[in-house]
Amino acid sequence: MQKRYSLDGDWDFRRQGEVSWRKMKVPSNWYLQGLDYHGLAEYRTFFSLDKIGIEFKPNEDELFLRFNGVDYFAHVYLNNLFLGMHEGYFQPFEFNITNLFDKENSKENEILVKVDSPLEDLEHWPHEKKLIKGIFNHHDCRPGAWDREHGQDLNTGGIWNSVEILHTGKIRITRIFVSPVLLPDESALVTAKVFLENFSEKRNLVIRMQIFQCGNKDEVYYNEKRIYLEHGLNKFQFVHSIKEPNLWWPWEHGEQILYQAKAEIIDENSQVLDEYTETFGIREIVITEDKTWILNRRRIFPRGTNIIPTQWLAEYDEEMISRDISLLREANVNIVRVHGHVNRSEFYHALDRAGIMAWQDFALQWDYGDDDAFIANAQKQIVDMVELLYNHPSIVVWCCHNEPRFNRARLDQILYRVVKESDSTRHIEKWSDFEEHEYFGWYYGDMHQYSACHKPFINEFGAQALPVVESLRQMLKDEDVWPPNWSSWAYHDFQLDQTFNIAKIQIGNSIDDFVERSQKYQADLIKFVVEHYRLERGRAKPYGFTREAKGIFQFMFVDCWPAITWSVLDYWRRPKQAFGVLKLVYSPVLLTFVKTGDLWIVNDLYEEIDGTIHIWVEDASGKVIKEILKKNIKISPNSVMLAFEVDPINPELGAHVLPKPGRYYYWAELIRDGKQISKNYMEFKTSVVLKEHLSTVGADVDYEFLKLR
Repeated sequence: MQKRYSLDGDWDFRRQGEVSWRKMKVPSNWYLQGLDYHGLAEYRTFFSLDKIGIEFKPNEDELFLRFNGVDYFAHVYLNNLFLGMHEGYFQPFEFNITNLFDKENSKENEILVKVDSPLEDLEHWPHEKKLIKGIFNHHDCRPGAWDREHGQDLNTGGIWNSVEILHTGKIRITRIFVSPVLLPDESALVTAKVFLENFSEKRNLVIRMQIFQCGNKDEVYYNEKRIYLEHGLNKFQFVHSIKEPNLWWPWEHGEQILYQAKAEIIDENSQVLDEYTETFGIREIVITEDKTWILNRRRIFPRGTNIIPTQWLAEYDEEMISRDISLLREANVNIVRVHGHVNRSEFYHALDRAGIMAWQDFALQWDYGDDDAFIANAQKQIVDMVELLYNHPSIVVWCCHNEPRFNRARLDQILYRVVKESDSTRHIEKWSDFEEHEYFGWYYGDMHQYSACHKPFINEFGAQALPVVESLRQMLKDEDVWPPNWSSWAYHDFQLDQTFNIAKIQIGNSIDDFVERSQKYQADLIKFVVEHYRLERGRAKPYGFTREAKGIFQFMFVDCWPAITWSVLDYWRRPKQAFGVLKLVYSPVLLTFVKTGDLWIVNDLYEEIDGTIHIWVEDASGKVIKEILKKNIKISPNSVMLAFEVDPINPELGAHVLPKPGRYYYWAELIRDGKQISKNYMEFKTSVVLKEHLSTVGADVDYEFLKLR
């Protein structure tokens, strides 16, 4: 049976050229321990069997030295013997040390790891990069942005994840890959591939597979077979039929039912030699050529965001992950794009439990070398990603590359092919393309150009906004905050030209003015875009889009370091105005006023809603000026509905409703069973006036589902 023994703690550490050792916490990125450094460093620790509590039996046991994450190159030695090297920041890797360590219980063994996290040569960076680190090595949200001199600052190197000794028997199960398929009769066929290593002689054994729902062993699917185990690596496959599977759903569509696949190796005396368990979910994803998303044979609308939760993965602990998951749910996000990197495994487990889908990018950001050696390395690492994350039901899309320009003809074609060979159960994108990244109102044009729906599916849109003043003062020197030191701001990713010349944000007379105006612009843009796209998801087309909208991903959810970016939450998770807006416009049931004040309802839920609509007017201080309507309403499942038509606003009648010139807001809320389930507003000026009359239209606009339930 497998047991794990942690080697985490304070290791000896020194940089290249240093003689003396210092202490360095493992796991951690060295930057988090106060060391701003790039290049080669050595880590050293010692262990004995007594010290870590292993009872080792030479004829029965195996020992492995396992690293769960080292950034970026690792050369590993045990007692001055070279074990091997590894390249890549996100993959676990291990070495069999059974015959290489001192077996005297009290004898200490030395582990030495040479970790190299270099800067890329400026002859190759940024357009012919060699390191597969994605956004950690080149991005406009990282330290220094894409600046040629500073764009690789604040290095992510180090032993950032746990190190452990794995103690096993002579036979061990290494992995289970579970592939569920929904059949036409809505039953499921679950294929489980079990990988075993045998370090002893060939022998006959029994392998038992159990499939059961987590927390419920009332119904267990057993499969048992006699096997002949060869020396070395073995693979066995089991197929289970589940007549009425409980499916994994995004949080607004159903429960997040998870199953477990448990494999056991049993000898002739009925003794269990090893066991291994994987968690998985049963779900089906289809994304059609026109970008229609169908999950479990039900059409869905992705309300997404992009996320890079941190620049240094060692700090992304269970507490931070739990907080981000709560914030994603609070914002009514049903899918995240894990942007340009592979995150730590705990994050994906949290997504599985929370019912938040994931679009998973590989760690390629912009352009790379196109030589054969690099392509071979990228092939290996992208398969590593797929195998590492294979069993997570939350992951519905693999994406091979973000915004490539020069790698489309060779690298990306090959990566697409190897991912398709590795996983036939998910949708695969060759790249996340500029064609699906729309930035009206930030890099070009005006935000109102989104109303034409040039691109029915976009997985990036947004605008930068300053964080709150408290955060600015925390990330910048006092003298750089106001008046702004633009050079310092640019290092923290602020884009001056777009702010003033495209978005045309006015700086104001104080840092408070600038923050308010910047955040309001971002909030207004997000509100405008999301409301337009969600309204155009059906046949109603109140804005007359040329094509039906299929899904939308806002860019970016949080900052990965103290920065000024497109995020709606800064590095310390302090919200900008747009976070509150995102909660409103990403509600599964959206209330939205359009043009003259007509109220539309977009229902993403597959349930009929009986509720009450309440509409009123507030002034800029939040004071209620006028109660407009409170009326019962019935909303069809998965529909776009014109709920109430408000007469055009007549400026001549303003004195009868509005007390004075100023800024006012329509507000609407939907109440069901005494609970508010949706709320939204529309801002307008006092040159207009509300009339008393409203007419109920109640026109439901339903989807055609291509005979899908």
